Amino acid sequence: MEKRKRRLKSRVRLLVTARHPEDVLNFCAKNHVTFYEVCLAREEVLSLWVTPSGARYLIDYAPSWMAVELCEEHGAVRVKKGLLRHKRLAVLLAVFMLLSWCSSLFIWQVEVHGNEEVSTYRILKALEKYGVREGAFRLGVDQQRVTNGVLREVTELSWLTVNTRGSRLVVLVREENPPPEMVGDEPQEIVAARSGVIERVTALEGFACVSPGDAVEAGEVLIASAAESQFRGTRYLPAMGEVLARTEREITLCVPMELEMKQYTGEKNVRYALIFGSNRLNCYFNSRNPYTECDKINVEYPLRLPGAGLLPFSLLQETFREYETAVFTDREEAEALLRDAARRRLSESLPRGGEILREEYITEEIGGALFVTLRAECLEDIALARTTDAAEMIPEE
Repeated sequence: MEKRKRRLKSRVRLLVTARHPEDVLNFCAKNHVTFYEVCLAREEVLSLWVTPSGARYLIDYAPSWMAVELCEEHGAVRVKKGLLRHKRLAVLLAVFMLLSWCSSLFIWQVEVHGNEEVSTYRILKALEKYGVREGAFRLGVDQQRVTNGVLREVTELSWLTVNTRGSRLVVLVREENPPPEMVGDEPQEIVAARSGVIERVTALEGFACVSPGDAVEAGEVLIASAAESQFRGTRYLPAMGEVLARTEREITLCVPMELEMKQYTGEKNVRYALIFGSNRLNCYFNSRNPYTECDKINVEYPLRLPGAGLLPFSLLQETFREYETAVFTDREEAEALLRDAARRRLSESLPRGGEILREEYITEEIGGALFVTLRAECLEDIALARTTDAAEMIPEE
């Protein structure tokens, strides 16, 4: 690391001719000229590295007993002399640095982090109402005004903060947690959501009407809301609980035996475009698709300078991959796809905590289509709350 830093610093290599080379070092030390990497180049010729100011001092005030020769220059002093020789390049570099500095005063990228339920598009639209968009003046963004305004616009957010990092504006949000559902005082009972065989009943409120091993039908009462009290008689409460049961589920999916699928030929075409804000400059002439059937893949590369943030330019790469439509009639592959899809659909339909105990697949081909039926035995919670009227539950005399 130190060696790399030394290379970046301005330094000059001198060749000093003297009958006694050690007198050269004594002269430099006496006049506070910093030197390093000293070596004897040849007889009576000393090679040493010094700073630009030290090199000027030795060249201008060298005594008659030593001769100083400039050998090479490195670092900023070399770049400076090169720019002085090429004035046009120096002007272009100065203009480019000025434009880079000016571009850092504007916002060229807006990022939103922390949202899950609320869409990023909705948050960006709310930010635009308060002046936060690509190309906006960064110093003109009132973070407190933006925060208060967006929170009023998007009521699902409970917290928002705006941070600027160069030309990039980062918005951190936190969504509001929905309040828990309040259990009312109206009586409700737990009924079976689907038919099954009871495995376990856990009644938190109310009276369990079934026992493990009982077979129940959909809609049958599992936990009644009526509770007997020694002092108050019959009370009607909101029944709560969990009822695990073995259930039977069946899912049927089908797919044509002849499937059209993409088969890539290996041919591809790549072209580029320059993006400036919302404007686009194509680096090609023919804008039509190069192939009749192809996939288009866009990759955008933002341009940035080290320490200067994003630039208002980005490079867009468009890749076109040619493919041909082929017809496949692989029965085994189609059956495997249907099995995976049926099991995935079954897993998604089960309530939280449900599991598949046993599964069976039935495959048949009818009318040029392949049908796969999944029959499974599952263990799941079939408890379903249903509000009832207390007057309806009072038996008639």
